[in-house]
Amino acid sequence: MNAAQQQVGAKVVIGTVAGITTDSSGAVTSVKVSTSSTSLQQSPHAQSTTTERIASEQEYPADAVVLAMGPWTGLAQAWLPTAPCTSGQKYHSIVLKGDVSDTAVFPSYKTADGRSIEPELYPRPDGTVYVCGEPQAVPVPAEGPSGVTVDTQLCSNLKGVAASLSSQLASAPVEAQQACYLPLSEDGLPVIGKLPGVEGAYVATGHSCWGILNGPATGQAIAELIVCDRAKSVDITELDPARLVVVKHR
Repeated sequence: MNAAQQQVGAKVVIGTVAGITTDSSGAVTSVKVSTSSTSLQQSPHAQSTTTERIASEQEYPADAVVLAMGPWTGLAQAWLPTAPCTSGQKYHSIVLKGDVSDTAVFPSYKTADGRSIEPELYPRPDGTVYVCGEPQAVPVPAEGPSGVTVDTQLCSNLKGVAASLSSQLASAPVEAQQACYLPLSEDGLPVIGKLPGVEGAYVATGHSCWGILNGPATGQAIAELIVCDRAKSVDITELDPARLVVVKHR
């Protein structure tokens, strides 16, 4: 990947966006990124070392900025007021190591305590099974993805569902327990296109649970907007961010 980046003159910076600047005409001019690194400090009076985290901020010139921060995309309103409002629905998932058929299962399931849930089971080519479900209506963590927590009881519930559906999965070891937030827009549809009133700003979010499926087409559409000024491969007219700006200011 590093070699491919160098061939096209690209550079990947891992950090936290601290700001997006625009000029007097409203066009994007730069992105401010905060990064941190760690440094080992040797104590002069003791045979010990301490770890110090060093934060720094750098401004990168930009004429095109894509807001693709999932349920956190709405945070960009601090710099670009027409950015869409976003929220998230929390879901849990587990990964099981199990030898089962390659058929995905979408059951309607009633738990022992009377709750109705609709988990999903996806066998993978590598011999694992991805099981997701147990939605929660809880706020998106303000600190970002680092604030996402995992409820082990809900993960145990998913393992119990899988075990009841397959004897193979009943004894399958759990390789991962996870949680995430599905990105949601105000009207439930994806938001893909140019950000109104800001030249050079684009947005791609709000795909809910269909982000993995629609992500590649979304990426291509945004790339075409940036390079060709229109999406040629897919019609994204009804997903235009401008529809939400109109609703917001009625």
